[in-house]
Amino acid sequence: MVTLSNGKTYFIDERLRQLRNIFNPHDYIDEYESNIQFKDLEEVHRQSDNFTKFITINCAVCGKTLYNGTEKDAKRLIIYCTDC
Repeated sequence: MVTLSNGKTYFIDERLRQLRNIFNPHDYIDEYESNIQFKDLEEVHRQSDNFTKFITINCAVCGKTLYNGTEKDAKRLIIYCTDC
């Protein structure tokens, strides 16, 4: 979430490339990279990296769950199935 200079708080919808008001989903800013002030854009970029992405890795052969956790923790791990 990010609060802009207009006092409204938005969440960042990367999929639609929009900022959506957390209280009113009909209040949104399309293509926010070009439609907001520079200082607000800096705050959006600073907040966009603060989320944690959780991932699950499954074996492609047997379907066994091999890893549950954050993407950051999974980097550089060698994960393989001991059953296959």
